[in-house]
Amino acid sequence: MYIHRKYNNIYIETFGCQMNILDTNIIINLLKKSNYHFVNIPNKANIILYNTCSVRELCEQKVLSRIGYLNKQQKAGADIKIGILGCMAESIKAKMLKNNKSVDFIIGPNQLFNILNVLNNINNVVKNNIVQIFIDNNYKFKTNKLIYAKRYTNLNHFDSLNRYTNYKYRAFVRITRGCNKFCSFCIVPYVRGLEVHRNPKSIIKEIEYLVDKGIKEIVLLGQTINHYVYKSYNKITTLADLLFQIHEQIPTLCRLRFLTSHPVNFDVSIFDVMLSCNRISRYLHIPAQSGSNKILSLMNRGYTIESYYDFINIAKNKISDISIYGDIIVGFPTENEHDFQKTKDLLNNVQYRNIFVFKYSPRPHTVAFNKMTDDVNLIIKKNRNNEILTLQKQISLQYNKTLINKVLLVLVEEEIKHNILNMHEKSVKLKGRSYDDYVIIFYGEKKIIGTIVSIKIISITSLCLYGKLI
Repeated sequence: MYIHRKYNNIYIETFGCQMNILDTNIIINLLKKSNYHFVNIPNKANIILYNTCSVRELCEQKVLSRIGYLNKQQKAGADIKIGILGCMAESIKAKMLKNNKSVDFIIGPNQLFNILNVLNNINNVVKNNIVQIFIDNNYKFKTNKLIYAKRYTNLNHFDSLNRYTNYKYRAFVRITRGCNKFCSFCIVPYVRGLEVHRNPKSIIKEIEYLVDKGIKEIVLLGQTINHYVYKSYNKITTLADLLFQIHEQIPTLCRLRFLTSHPVNFDVSIFDVMLSCNRISRYLHIPAQSGSNKILSLMNRGYTIESYYDFINIAKNKISDISIYGDIIVGFPTENEHDFQKTKDLLNNVQYRNIFVFKYSPRPHTVAFNKMTDDVNLIIKKNRNNEILTLQKQISLQYNKTLINKVLLVLVEEEIKHNILNMHEKSVKLKGRSYDDYVIIFYGEKKIIGTIVSIKIISITSLCLYGKLI
């Protein structure tokens, strides 16, 4: 039954990691089922949602800037409701409610299952533009704004709502939430909580549904995904077990991969499963963060650079063609030129296929924020960031050259719009991904979108491969 609502048109913008992208997908599915509409630009919306990230300061600044702009619109007469979702909502909720009077509600990442109730109440219980809702009696608030602060630990209910994806042929599936590592720079345990692992039956049921709807590739998600373990009576399911079960029980799934792994307590039997199951991508995202033992110790990473190298050697010996991706933080407190050189040595030794590089920024609640001085100059951070990017570009380019004239299996994802040149009348420019997550551009007919095809690589850049359909 259609319910008339004054506030019904939603614009949602997502910041941060794949976890947030997945949360946004679930929110869209949940609200669409209840006759909310989503629009592509904020000016057409009367509810604006920001699904936020607190891992980097830059993401927070972007959100605060958008709130400031919307506040001006509200003062000019725009009738819009603003909701802040995700990690930023959890990390600075008190500050946000105090300093941003235009924000109508905030919902942390572990309480997103409440969003339908929140929006329904915004529509149904509005008086003088103030939201008036009774919430959990365990929480007392001195504000007329709404906060949902109840912790939520059962993943199965919320994640089973994953029936929508921005990517037509690829979907994210969360198998674990939170982190127990407490790296000194990381806010994740404070905003997403400690590790909670999901029932494997629920995971497999969700993937079966997605595959039946046409999804070709599943990406399993977890902050420290290799720590996945589910205990039920006398049975224990590890990540290696789960990967094998998914591969064997869902033969119509074309591709399966997982991220992000932590170097500590990585069960090498995972590599055996990857080798024996040909539809599991030989892809490993395993951040090192730094090449310096001094910095790794201050980061509370739990390993030395020597043990990290030992692990990488095991991975390469087990799977000779494995593609390894990593994360690097530059400018962590006390990082000097010697420490930075060790990080450059790390890139040269590991030969990552690609990396994500971040300039360190102190995050509230973390040990580094509370007990360390952010003593590396911002200009030095920027220079080191650029040096790492330049070095990795050279490494990626050198490896990509070895792929010229090789044939890769590619999942065709979409047409690239605004073609400058068509080689044939029926051909369009297409984009796809290889098993190890390389982006490949080539020409072909639209009808092959959503299929896996063979592409011969004819030219390369450091980030992209160009090929020909064979």
